[in-house]
Amino acid sequence: MKNKDNESLLHMDDTEKPRLVYRYSPVRSVVVMMIFLTICVVTGLVILPRVKEVAIVLAIFSAILLFKMLKTCSVRILLDWPNLIYMYRSLFRNIDETIPSWEVSGISPEITSMWRGIISERLVLEAGNRKLVITPFYSSSDLRISRLMEIVHSLPATRKQALYEIELQRRVQEGETNFSDCSPELVR
Repeated sequence: MKNKDNESLLHMDDTEKPRLVYRYSPVRSVVVMMIFLTICVVTGLVILPRVKEVAIVLAIFSAILLFKMLKTCSVRILLDWPNLIYMYRSLFRNIDETIPSWEVSGISPEITSMWRGIISERLVLEAGNRKLVITPFYSSSDLRISRLMEIVHSLPATRKQALYEIELQRRVQEGETNFSDCSPELVR
């Protein structure tokens, strides 16, 4: 997968399986939250069990951490040309959706919070009237995200264009050399 260039990702044979284009896995954030949760529980139950105020604060902090940990998700986006397969997994909800490329209107960052000049953004895939989360923590310097944006922007914008490119690809695989009769108007 790492050796493939973007051009080879855009055009696939019918025999090939969908290719993984992007993956977000929350392993690091879950490990950090588990460490903080363990510290809070040990501190509240073992070290400071008699101080009720501290135990209440640690219990509230532990509950918030546990909720955030349960809410974390993993996202995988696969390319099954000309469609995108969106897979979202969390404890509360799972989404497996095949999205035709002509329904995708774009990928854009969305502001989730703004506090004292610090802006937190997440990246969303706009498909039809839905916004599907790609990553809850957006960074414009992430090379995987810029590669995903490049692939999504190079997919066919209309159904007619996708069918035209599929017809051209079929003719190339069959070894035809005359493409003059294959125009976007003739493909239905």
